[in-house]
Amino acid sequence: MSNGYLFWHKHRILNTVKTIFMKSCLSGLGVLIVISLSAQDVGLSVSGTIQLGNPTEIPTEGGVLIWDGINFVGIETVYSRLLTNVRFDTVADRDGNLYRTVRLGTQWWMMENLRTATFADGSPIRLDSSDVDWSAGYSAYCWYDNDSSQYDRTYGKLYNWYAVSDVHGLCPDGWHIPSDLEWHALATELGGLAICGGKMKELGNGRWLPNNAAATNESGFSARPAGLRSGNGTFANLNFIGYWWASSVSGNNAWYSNLYNYNGSMDINLADKFNGLSVRCVR
Repeated sequence: MSNGYLFWHKHRILNTVKTIFMKSCLSGLGVLIVISLSAQDVGLSVSGTIQLGNPTEIPTEGGVLIWDGINFVGIETVYSRLLTNVRFDTVADRDGNLYRTVRLGTQWWMMENLRTATFADGSPIRLDSSDVDWSAGYSAYCWYDNDSSQYDRTYGKLYNWYAVSDVHGLCPDGWHIPSDLEWHALATELGGLAICGGKMKELGNGRWLPNNAAATNESGFSARPAGLRSGNGTFANLNFIGYWWASSVSGNNAWYSNLYNYNGSMDINLADKFNGLSVRCVR
């Protein structure tokens, strides 16, 4: 149809709009939605499917999206500008696992933790379940509590830094483990270390322990708290803290980033290379 307007403010529709055929410039999908109006402040009744990029993102500020017959045009607000940009894609690892990706600043980041059991060149990655094997210093992965059925799809695998730095390559072709400087650049892009964590955390308490402070996931990073495996084999902090390796080292330790359930900040610290942490790849 011709031009249509979608107005929102704090999740409420504020103006009369028609049934609109929307073609998302993010997904390339045509979707039919019906907006039912019964009062000035009304809800949104949907027939079919709405897919505007990342389905976990929810507008939290006032704004307007205009359908101009070809694309959405965002008016004034940052959020509507983010919705209208082409900023979501996918990438597959060597095992065929498909990951959603998001463009943040000048880089693309995985929106999910890595799950591959195969290096980029096709070499298998060693699975070390026992504490003795884990502390031996081989390139290895495991699952939290060594439970693949419960944790692999939701939280991904935990890799030690020897796997992260292995010459066979952990990330898909064209992608790499972020350096500590790239983690800092991401934090800067999202407003700084003190507040960026909230913009990166998945919403709700389904995986983050209450109260999942300051979580908005407005970046689309969709961080989940997979916990860690320490160098002696102990598992800890599932649903409480998320840890992600960096490629950078300092002496016998390596850098990593982490997010907490109880605040909206991100820390970038050093850890022993024997630790098992999550991985996000970037390009």
